Amino acid sequence: MNQAPRNPPFNRDSIRARALRIAAFAATVVSACDFVDAASELTAGGGEVPRITASVSFPPVDRLVANRPGGKERGTDLTGSLDHATLAHLAGVLRLDGTCALDAALDAPGPPVVDLSARIVLCDPGRTCEDRCPEGFIGLLVELATTINVLDEKAAVRLSGLIDRVSEDAIVQIRMRVHELSLEGPGLDGATARDLLPLLSGFEFQIATRASPPVSLVRAEHLAEFAGGATRRFELPSRAPLNAEIEGHLLSAEPFDLEFRFRFAFPSSALYGVTPGRTRWQFDVQPEFVLSVLKAVEGG
Repeated sequence: MNQAPRNPPFNRDSIRARALRIAAFAATVVSACDFVDAASELTAGGGEVPRITASVSFPPVDRLVANRPGGKERGTDLTGSLDHATLAHLAGVLRLDGTCALDAALDAPGPPVVDLSARIVLCDPGRTCEDRCPEGFIGLLVELATTINVLDEKAAVRLSGLIDRVSEDAIVQIRMRVHELSLEGPGLDGATARDLLPLLSGFEFQIATRASPPVSLVRAEHLAEFAGGATRRFELPSRAPLNAEIEGHLLSAEPFDLEFRFRFAFPSSALYGVTPGRTRWQFDVQPEFVLSVLKAVEGG
């Protein structure tokens, strides 16, 4: 017996027809004044907007060293191979150089990540980068900026068949359902993978575009909530320019990108425990938008 496809294909029956069925059912059992959230709102996302899943490697120390001021001409101040060099070694090079920040353009791992870059900031008392560091923090900040293709042309064509008659005020909420945020690197034996998130003293996941300022979505205190496969939804502030920009892209069913920025704060006590070239950051996020059933029906 053939099994039904896991994710049904896009078709015009999806959002609008579901909204009509929910509204019709609700009207038979409750008055308009008694609408409950489950009957008055419809969440769209999985199946309508592609899920964003990616694995990004931290840049190895030799790549970062080559991108500091002066580059390779200045030497590495390290002997032998940098394959197993840790963040502590990188911090040492930056101190010897008198450098406190560097940027590196990296190779994107592939769709949905279309661009990738890293920034490293050395936070030591009295250094010129002190204004970029959290107050009282000593260690290294690692920032990964990933440009994500949220909706490509093919998906945009499919989405257009779902929302071509939805009014502008039908979208009442935009949020991200986070399925996974994980940071793994080699264990003390050099082979077994281990969870590096407990080493962090700070973390932030921001979303931005070129036109809209960043919105902070996930912080360090939220990370423990994803243990054991748990998920959590994070709502974008309704009045944020980013929210309005995404809403416009969805209603127009046009391709668009978002910038996911991840900021990791490694305290000095953790630097020897992180080998950047063998460390991977994985994230799994489902964009969702919530429709008002009544507004969606009125849009027709």
